[in-house]
Amino acid sequence: MILAVVLWFLGLGFLAVILWMLLLIYAIAWLRTLIFARVAASLGQDLAAHARAVADAIAKVVMSCPENCRGDLSVPTCNP
Repeated sequence: MILAVVLWFLGLGFLAVILWMLLLIYAIAWLRTLIFARVAASLGQDLAAHARAVADAIAKVVMSCPENCRGDLSVPTCNP
């Protein structure tokens, strides 16, 4: 910022404006990074909560089914 002010007073206003624009872009990039990091953390927590809810729902469904109708619940394997 100091360099931009010095350039402005030396009569190199176009370089000062370019430098200010680069500083503004840099500041906006940092701000967006912080915002996106917070959103990603929030979405990760929501995803974990929904995954627990699905796992609990699957367990409830399996437990409500009688033992004789459950069948084979193992994951199938493919042997080519």
